[in-house]
Amino acid sequence: MDFHGALTMAWYTFIRDVKDVCSSLAHHGFERVLMVNVHGLNASLLDMFARLTMLETNHSIIIRRWVGRWFAGIAR
Repeated sequence: MDFHGALTMAWYTFIRDVKDVCSSLAHHGFERVLMVNVHGLNASLLDMFARLTMLETNHSIIIRRWVGRWFAGIAR
């Protein structure tokens, strides 16, 4: 790793953890979730997570990429 103290996790762990958080939100009544990605390398993983979650549930997951002061769409 390039930076001392940086942490990493496997891609499947990342997707599972994000899915667990969103499942918990759904359990508490949330029907829509907006996630803001500020780290470009996570874009494809969050896109995969959103698609898998929407296939398995009836919930809407929207992921946006932070671009300076504006959001740019990645997945709906």
